Amino acid sequence: MSDEYNVNDIIYLSLKGGRSIIPSQVVEKIIKQKADSREVEYSVKLPGADQTIVSLSSLDAAIFSSLSNLRHDFISSMEKLIDKNIGRCKELEAEYFITQENLKLIEPEDVDSVSTEKNLIKTETTVSNPDDSMSLPNKVILPDGTVATLKGI
Repeated sequence: MSDEYNVNDIIYLSLKGGRSIIPSQVVEKIIKQKADSREVEYSVKLPGADQTIVSLSSLDAAIFSSLSNLRHDFISSMEKLIDKNIGRCKELEAEYFITQENLKLIEPEDVDSVSTEKNLIKTETTVSNPDDSMSLPNKVILPDGTVATLKGI
């Protein structure tokens, strides 16, 4: 415990393993001073009809001296979790799905090499009118055998 609390201070406990947040009040502060060390122990009163008093060190909880510190810590933790999950989602998307975004990143002349490397797609180019280069639809054969025409490539 790095923070020092005074008797009658209200502190906030975020119980580990759950999402419970409870207030508590410091009711006892015991300082043990030795020649080479100093130890501080706290007892806190928990909310409820019986207002149980427990040793703060016996609780498996993160301790906050203010609700704004607790809020900041919770938001920061959630942002990290969200960013981690979104990153993993993007990795899975890139690994398992062919999307318009992925196809836009591939130059038309690179499509054959990409499809060979990943064994995801096979391409073929058909010419509707040899004199009209704008009518060269790119066909993609997906792993399940579906043939798709790519437009705008």
